[in-house]
Amino acid sequence: MTKRNTSIVLVILLLTAIPAVHIMQQRSDSRSFDAINQGYSKKEVVAALGQPDEVRDCPDTLYWGGDHARIGPNNGQCVEEFYYSSMPGGWSVGFGDSGQAVHKYAYVSP
Repeated sequence: MTKRNTSIVLVILLLTAIPAVHIMQQRSDSRSFDAINQGYSKKEVVAALGQPDEVRDCPDTLYWGGDHARIGPNNGQCVEEFYYSSMPGGWSVGFGDSGQAVHKYAYVSP
C-alpha cells in the first residue's frame, strides 16, 4: 500500500471513529442521567455527569425524568439547575435549598 493510500485509509477510519465514540459517550451519559434519583446531592450528580456546562435558575415548571413526568409549578422548591449540553439535546437537574435533586429533565431536539 502506498503512503497516499495509507493516509486515505487513516482519514476514513478517523472520520468514522469520531461519530462512533460520540454515540458511545452519549449512551453512557444517558444511562448516568437515568440513574439519578430524587434526593441526590449536587456532589452525586457531578460524580455521575461531571461538571455542568451551565448553572442557571430553575424553570417555572418542574419535571422528573426522561419520560417528562410533570411534577407541577416551581413554587420555590427548585432554586438552582445544572445543565449538561449534549447533541442532540441535553439534560438538566434542579436542586432545592438543601442541595438535593428535585427536578430532572431530558431535552430532545427534533
